[in-house]
Amino acid sequence: DVLVNNLRTHVGKGEFDIYDPISLYALDSICSTSMGVHINALAEPTNQYVSDVKAMSELVLKRIFHPLNPYPKLFWLTTPNAREQRKLIARLHQFTDSVIKKRRQEMTNQPKEPEPTDPSTDLYSKKRQTFLDLLLNVTVNGRPLSDSD
Repeated sequence: DVLVNNLRTHVGKGEFDIYDPISLYALDSICSTSMGVHINALAEPTNQYVSDVKAMSELVLKRIFHPLNPYPKLFWLTTPNAREQRKLIARLHQFTDSVIKKRRQEMTNQPKEPEPTDPSTDLYSKKRQTFLDLLLNVTVNGRPLSDSD
C-alpha cells in the first residue's frame, strides 16, 4: 500500500527515478521479514537507520571503485571514508543488537505455543516467524546461539 501510494504521487508528472522508492520499499521488506522490525523507510526516508544504510552503500561503492582498492590496508583504512565506515558499522550493529536483545526478551517472556496435532490444518493459521525468530530458536549441540552468533 505504501509503495503504491508513493508511486501514485508521480502519476501524470512525466518520468521520474524509481530507484529511491523501490530501494526504500525493499529495505522495509527486508527488515520486516528478517528481523520483524518495521522501519517505515518509504514513509520516513530520513530515519537514522535508513540514512546509515544509504551512507554505508555509498561508501562500499566508493571503496570498490577506488583506484587503490587492491591495497586496502595501506590506503583505505587511513582515509576519512574508512573512519566514517567504522562509525556507520557501529551504529548499524547497535541497532541490530538492540533488535536481537528485545526479540530474545519477548520470546523468553511469551508462553510456548503447543505444536498442532495435524500440521496440515494449521498451515495458514500459524503466525509466520521472522528469520531472526528462527535463528533465536536454533540450537547447536544442544545450546542456543548467542546474540553475537
